[in-house]
Amino acid sequence: MHCTDEELLLHVDGELSALTERRVKNHLKSCWRCRTRLSQYEEQIHRLTTRMDEWPFPPPEWSKEAKQRLERRLQDFEVGFSESPSPRFPQWAVRGALAAALILCLGGGFLWMRQSRQLRPAEVIAQTTVLERTLYEQPVHQKFSVKIAQIRPVAKAVSTELEIWCDRGSGKFASRLSENGGAIKHALWRPSVDEEFVYRPAVSRSVIRRSPHRETPVRLVSLADNGLEVEQLEAGFMQWLESRSWTPISFASDISTWSAEDGTIVRAERVHDEQGSPLFRITAERKSRRMVAVLTVEVESHNYWPRLQKLRFETPEQAVDFSLQTTSIRPVRPAEIASVVYPPDLTPATGTTAAIPRRDEVPAFPAQPAPDDIDNEPASAEIEAHYALHKAGACLGQAVRVSQDSDGTWIWKLAGESGAQVEGFTTPVAIEHVLGALADLREAPPVGIQLPAEDSRPLAVALRHAWAMERLALRFPRERSSSMSAGSRRLLALMLREHAEAARKAYSELGMPAAARAERLPAPPDWQQSASDLFASLARLQELLQVQPASDDLARLGRTIDSRMQSIVAALSREARQGAAQRGESRRP
Repeated sequence: MHCTDEELLLHVDGELSALTERRVKNHLKSCWRCRTRLSQYEEQIHRLTTRMDEWPFPPPEWSKEAKQRLERRLQDFEVGFSESPSPRFPQWAVRGALAAALILCLGGGFLWMRQSRQLRPAEVIAQTTVLERTLYEQPVHQKFSVKIAQIRPVAKAVSTELEIWCDRGSGKFASRLSENGGAIKHALWRPSVDEEFVYRPAVSRSVIRRSPHRETPVRLVSLADNGLEVEQLEAGFMQWLESRSWTPISFASDISTWSAEDGTIVRAERVHDEQGSPLFRITAERKSRRMVAVLTVEVESHNYWPRLQKLRFETPEQAVDFSLQTTSIRPVRPAEIASVVYPPDLTPATGTTAAIPRRDEVPAFPAQPAPDDIDNEPASAEIEAHYALHKAGACLGQAVRVSQDSDGTWIWKLAGESGAQVEGFTTPVAIEHVLGALADLREAPPVGIQLPAEDSRPLAVALRHAWAMERLALRFPRERSSSMSAGSRRLLALMLREHAEAARKAYSELGMPAAARAERLPAPPDWQQSASDLFASLARLQELLQVQPASDDLARLGRTIDSRMQSIVAALSREARQGAAQRGESRRP
């Protein structure tokens, strides 16, 4: 996105925030168009300033005539009051007073013009609409953090994550609402325009095939139709996901609809987020007899990128907030969409949200345990793709190149800045699965944690391996890993063991004080939870080492890290034994 006129002028005046100033400077280094516009603005400002300095005020003719008029009036005045002659004002005083008055007038006019520039909601909505329409014409992947928080009468909240993949050109679509631990609470798939699938684990143990639904405009305010309890709003959100047109979520569409309705109060303002970045905030408020609904949309001021959509419902008895916080919006290749739009064989997840099945829905994929010799094809392909990328080092940040030929899908390592292919690996997995797995590996770590692949310090190496394990834990939660075949489970265990051994080796080079005795855990956790705790503990260790804490803090944290490393391998062995026992029981007559 190019710099706006306002950003360029604020850049010249030095009035941009630090973050925006850095972004504008970096953009100007590589954009001839914006540099040319900036040069034109500076030239115009220079020309105006020069002319203001060279402008003789008052002009010589005006000064001469004014002096003559002033002298005549003084003479008339002295004739009438000869006893008290009036003093004459020096010429420099007259000119100075007039110049000061002119400067005050110009300055006041400029200040009045600047303050009178009001932010218009319609302009912000129009710019956001143009951005979203352009962005969503291509295949796109959206990620949102969803939070439903009841404020009164009792404070409680539920947080989930929503992912959407959409290719409007082919009609393919997938949506996945999951808990923070990875368990799926609701999912939608549309592999083609005449085939749709729905998964509601709280209602049915099966993936449901249904006829294509009629696309009708559905507003977010309909979330409150069933009540304002957290569970009711979550159920309403799932119904909203199913009934809406299966397209990317647009922030501008809802605020535009609200703004056009009678009785809606709309206002726009300039605000800043916690990091100081400038934002445009649009608020639309509607009142009815029983409820007040307020819709808030926040977009970045320099490019109108959607950041937050928040909806508050308030009655005399209750108040609850529903928010969609943008985590990531990025264009993707059609191949990445193709790898996620087919519903896998899912196992039920825990939940309390209920919904009513449609009449035109029939079970498509009944949930039943698969024998050891029958592989779960989507999970197997995904595991093999991750393992092939693991061998190439892509999970640790190694640059790779993916191609396809008659032998299968090739994954090449790339050497340094030259990008030369130095080593290749082949896998029979389709290139769509490999590209999907590669997209997962390119997900950035949590905010504030940098994991450059070229950093060879022990703690950085341990953190990279721990982050790779947590990615596997998020991608293959317990509900999925427990239903895998023996071959897929072996590949997953092999990747985790290699990462755990490498992380332990790098961690041992830190020379942590008194970290030999591992901390006792109250209960043996699963490997997913242990991997998440290990990464969090290593990230905490990185923070503590920067401030040089006391040795007992390091020792306590070291014991925690040791226990997490041991529990990952132990949990893998325990789950493998349990899986083998269950499969043995399933074969008994």
